[in-house]
Amino acid sequence: MIDKPLSDNEDVVRAIFSPLMIDENGNLSRAAFSLRHNEDYISVCRTSVPTWLEDVHSIPENENRKLFGYCVLNVFSVRSLGFYYRNYNVCFEVCEKHTPKNKSHAGIFVLLNNQVLKGDRKTILKNIPEDVPSDALSMRYQRRLLDIAAKKFIVL
Repeated sequence: MIDKPLSDNEDVVRAIFSPLMIDENGNLSRAAFSLRHNEDYISVCRTSVPTWLEDVHSIPENENRKLFGYCVLNVFSVRSLGFYYRNYNVCFEVCEKHTPKNKSHAGIFVLLNNQVLKGDRKTILKNIPEDVPSDALSMRYQRRLLDIAAKKFIVL
């Protein structure tokens, strides 16, 4: 289920962790926009909510996951990234996902013919038609998000 969509004029930020989401040259990698196992959206924070930066800094870190920075994405720009892949319509939606602990939390949903995609540990994506290679589709949607995110990548 998708929650309330955000306004087109809002910006969201994606927290970027090192070394998971950046390459050896310090640039954003496609991994920054992977759907993780059993997740159906990519977590972001709404910059219109005053606590957004605190919310970014409150994301748990560990020895393999250090907050490196964040990238800013405009909601309208994300929605405009839609494309066709093998006669399937791929589009993006950005919606509220706030919690009591994270009031700015939101999510970028990736939809294939209006069905929300879900991450999977073994096949990259779940619930896609058999004629759609999971890795090729994920590379395409990740590249589109990466192209707009790289323009506003802030290193902390």
